[in-house]
Amino acid sequence: MQLVKKVYNRSVEVLILIGGFLFVLLYANVAEAITFLPTKYHEAKWVILIISFSALINMATGVNTSIIYYSSKYVIGTYLLFAMIAVSVILNIILIPTYGIEGSAAATAIEMILYNIAKF
Repeated sequence: MQLVKKVYNRSVEVLILIGGFLFVLLYANVAEAITFLPTKYHEAKWVILIISFSALINMATGVNTSIIYYSSKYVIGTYLLFAMIAVSVILNIILIPTYGIEGSAAATAIEMILYNIAKF
């Protein structure tokens, strides 16, 4: 257990640094990056930022998914995965009609944050 704890803590440190660096780079350059896309996608700035923030949160929780699925708690991980799918569908049904593509991005971010909190 000490080795698992050490690996988990080290993975959190490294992934926060890498993810934070990539998020800052993306945030600073999102307006320029969008210019490479067709014009109809130029309004996607917030979608990119919301999804990248949820990816940062996912990275910041380390290798908890691997630890769960390679331990005796894999059944709990499976239940959490099905719960994540249900929450994702419900949030998309609620948020997409009101907020469109930004609602879908927000639903994804919310479910990823909840899923990672549950795994923690």
